[in-house]
Amino acid sequence: MTAARGPRSTAPVLGRALLAAFEGHDRLRRVDLMAATGLSRPVVTALLGKLVADGLLTPVPPEDGPAPVRGRPSPAYRLARAATCVALLRLFRGPTAFTLVTTDGPTAHRTLDVPWTGPWQEWCAAVRDVLGAAEAATGLHARHVVLALPLPVDASGDGPARIGRPFGRQLPPGAPAPLAALLRRWRQEDPRDQLSRTLGRTVHLVNDANLAALGEAHHGAAAHASSSLHLSVRDGLGAGIVIGGRIHHGALGTAGEIAHIPVVEDGPYCLCGKRGCLATQTLGADLTTAFSALYRRALTRTDVDAMLRAPDATANRYLDDLGRLLARPLASTITMLNPDVLVIDPELRAGHEAFTRGLATRIAPFTDPDPAGTLRIVPGALPEAHAYGALSLPRTTPATPL
Repeated sequence: MTAARGPRSTAPVLGRALLAAFEGHDRLRRVDLMAATGLSRPVVTALLGKLVADGLLTPVPPEDGPAPVRGRPSPAYRLARAATCVALLRLFRGPTAFTLVTTDGPTAHRTLDVPWTGPWQEWCAAVRDVLGAAEAATGLHARHVVLALPLPVDASGDGPARIGRPFGRQLPPGAPAPLAALLRRWRQEDPRDQLSRTLGRTVHLVNDANLAALGEAHHGAAAHASSSLHLSVRDGLGAGIVIGGRIHHGALGTAGEIAHIPVVEDGPYCLCGKRGCLATQTLGADLTTAFSALYRRALTRTDVDAMLRAPDATANRYLDDLGRLLARPLASTITMLNPDVLVIDPELRAGHEAFTRGLATRIAPFTDPDPAGTLRIVPGALPEAHAYGALSLPRTTPATPL
């Protein structure tokens, strides 16, 4: 026998619709919520009472404006801390890093033992368990989940996961078999549907460099800039472009893929199918791999982070050379976009000084004097910029590709 649907079964759905109406708004009145949701006054009033009692909404004084003709001014409401919570899954080349994020910042850091490169059924179950444990420990509830992926993704963030055009070509001879299989899998499948069903909430897929750029643009070093360029280095070379507070994805979602700009004619084959890309001219795809090759011993992520806090002469020379290497392909982007600020990956820590010195030395000869003269190059202010980007994402993600 099927239970009849009534107020008790629809209340959670209507409550989520009311909370969703706050996206992009600091505060809303009851009349605003009625207009946004199409719900009647009695229903909105009842839902507001329930959401305030549950700690998801907070009554606040109405903004200054014309006084009502009769009666008291209508109270306004804003999302409480618990209602702003999102879950971030940052997919590194190995583990998956989990974080809950609220307006107070990131919390409940976890690392999943199950690799995201393995069977998705197992990985989704592991995410469910970690999310449940984190929510139980903090008393928070993530309203949605953000996947930060170290690959270009579909610009809309809502359609099928479509790896960008550079990875849509046939992989070159000699490409690492596990990575080749992974790229093919992400072109053909989409883990978000299964993860959404497992977790019972919406899942967004975003390129990690874009997410870091968004975090710095809304909460960090580029917070007051109309346009900014964020350079990711620690976990792979990439750039995120934010204009007017929104990520610029490009037509295929591949804007900012600086690692796949050719810098050497007839150089080594790249995974994107071209030759001589910037990605082929470094000692490794990320600094853990590069430093392991540089020092000729296996280093962990923790080892490299410690080295970046107090880099020695060898590390500084490599970072200086890396900055010089990036200068020429980056110069064209700076000339065309003329951003207010270039934000350098804060995860470089003290190593940003050598990197920025090399970059600034070589970028001027290849850049129009006016943009080069006004550009500010600054270290990022948020070591966890991806988390703040996840918090800013819903009100900046376009419904359709740019």
